[in-house]
Amino acid sequence: MYRLTSQLRRATVGIPANIAEGSGRGTQPDYARFVGFPIGSACEAETLLILSEDLGLMPSASGERLREHVRRIRTMAVRFRQRLGGSKGQTID
Repeated sequence: MYRLTSQLRRATVGIPANIAEGSGRGTQPDYARFVGFPIGSACEAETLLILSEDLGLMPSASGERLREHVRRIRTMAVRFRQRLGGSKGQTID
């Protein structure tokens, strides 16, 4: 349980941290690339939440609510990346 919690924390902290790091890179293509990293972190977080439910560490209602938040954050990151000009073919919503 500790490792799963730790990994979930790292994945979720990585979302705003990578966006912040990308904003300091100086170019829009670099920023777009760094905004792509949180998309992967959001997918990882969603998977870890599913595992937490499957292992009985979290009630299904809580897991679904948290996964919905993660999906909304991922969608915002995808749209932001598209506006920055990165990965126009991105289909993960």
